[in-house]
Amino acid sequence: MRAGAIVGAFLTFAPAYFTGRHDANQASATVALENSVRVLRKRNQINDEVSASDAAAICGCYGLSVDVEAECVRRVREAAAELQTTVTILKTDRLFADQVSTHNCFGASQGCW
Repeated sequence: MRAGAIVGAFLTFAPAYFTGRHDANQASATVALENSVRVLRKRNQINDEVSASDAAAICGCYGLSVDVEAECVRRVREAAAELQTTVTILKTDRLFADQVSTHNCFGASQGCW
């Protein structure tokens, strides 16, 4: 009788336990996904700001001497990425793309662009 009660209780409460656990896991995954989307949107916004920035403003943020800053401006203008280049880098070298994005976020946080 006692063993039957224990088995009955287990069969009654086990599905509820696992359903609750599944719901909690789903909620955690949803929160993590929402945070990822928020971070990616912010990163894209900063990348757009940097892409639209003037080369002189970007180089001016580094505190370079006048001679070196002129060379920096020339190189930044020369290195302006085409859309296809950006897509290729994102597909083939995600680590580098993330490093560029981190650099852009830091520059934005310092008020450089």
